[in-house]
Amino acid sequence: MTICVTGMHRSGTSMIARLLNLCGLYLGPPDRIVPPGEGNPLGFWENQDMDRLNEDLLAHLAGGWDFLLPPITEGWESDPGLSPLRDRANRLIQALGQHEPWGWKDPRCSLTLPFWKSLLPGLKVIVCLRHPLAVVQSLKKRVGGTTAFNFNLYLKYYQRILADTAPEERLFTHFDRYFLDPQEELQRIVQWLGWPVTPGRIDQACAAIATPSRQHRLAGQADTGTTVPSEVAELYAELCTYGGDGLLQAMEQGALPRPTQVPVKVPLLPAPDSVAEGAKAEAESHFNRAQERIASSQFGDALTALTDAVALNPLYSQAHNDLGVLYHRDGDPDRALGHLTLATQLDPDAADTARNLAEVYVEVGRTEDAIQIYLRLIERHPNDLDALLWLAAAATKLGQKPQATAFLQRVLENQPGHQAAKDLLAGL
Repeated sequence: MTICVTGMHRSGTSMIARLLNLCGLYLGPPDRIVPPGEGNPLGFWENQDMDRLNEDLLAHLAGGWDFLLPPITEGWESDPGLSPLRDRANRLIQALGQHEPWGWKDPRCSLTLPFWKSLLPGLKVIVCLRHPLAVVQSLKKRVGGTTAFNFNLYLKYYQRILADTAPEERLFTHFDRYFLDPQEELQRIVQWLGWPVTPGRIDQACAAIATPSRQHRLAGQADTGTTVPSEVAELYAELCTYGGDGLLQAMEQGALPRPTQVPVKVPLLPAPDSVAEGAKAEAESHFNRAQERIASSQFGDALTALTDAVALNPLYSQAHNDLGVLYHRDGDPDRALGHLTLATQLDPDAADTARNLAEVYVEVGRTEDAIQIYLRLIERHPNDLDALLWLAAAATKLGQKPQATAFLQRVLENQPGHQAAKDLLAGL
């Protein structure tokens, strides 16, 4: 049995993955599990290799965890261009599948489930659910973005899950149920999975996860009764009907709030040709303000302005590039990679963006990925001497002298007196 824990970001996926892990779900070797961080001090419980593969999969679709270019062609998971990613996935599946039961947690799988289902027949999907306003508030505090944009993400994630899974393949579980009756909710999951987990082990798992820092989660829940756009509220109400009798009873009794609807539609995420001219103009204004702030070293203000720019125009490649550079500067390579990958997909000819992406890849130890970036760069710009020199240096470090020599000779063909190339060639 293979299990994927997914759902919208900030909806309790980490906590629920840990509960299942304590009940026997294998998530991978300890050294491949993402360590705790500022966004989740009790742990993310994500497998780094699965995370990276999902990131690259979304990048292939010209998307990211917080951005996906519609429409996605039906049957995209069978695209021959996905063969390298499919091979990587199969290697991971073979390694993790040595353990039973095994699975992984990644909210991004909400957008990539067809790919995983094509490789894992019978995949069981645990879908984590949380009140939309609580998600939006948490997301805004953690990573920013406008309220409207975050509501859009909420819609996109759950709409994709509903479209890409059959009812018998998925089970919805609500985050707040674990602060009302965690044993009952966890038992509901393991029964659906058909696991022979003893009540004692379920009690131990719940005791381990229900720390004092989490007990306050229900405090102030009345705040989440604030108005939610009707489209989001209607979807949330539908999803709650899939969350079991305990959830519905808690809502009927007032222990959990229902969202208060307002007759406001949330605009769909834009297709490539559908960003309104007014939004583009406003995004350009934010972008120009960001450049002024960067020039005066006001990087925090620049980050805010660029975030506003891509919220208005998610297709703004230069704004994504600059966001990536700023996040890299701030020591946040994950977000840097997300924005720079999008920027290269949106504008494949942008050499500076390609270099920025390669630089982050090198920093996080993904040298082979950086090499691929530079190889694609010289395919588009055959006489890019800086790219050729970088490839020569990388090939030298990897002990690939013939490749290094070939790159350096190309440099010297274009600029016979290039001293750096001569020095590198002499050292081979």
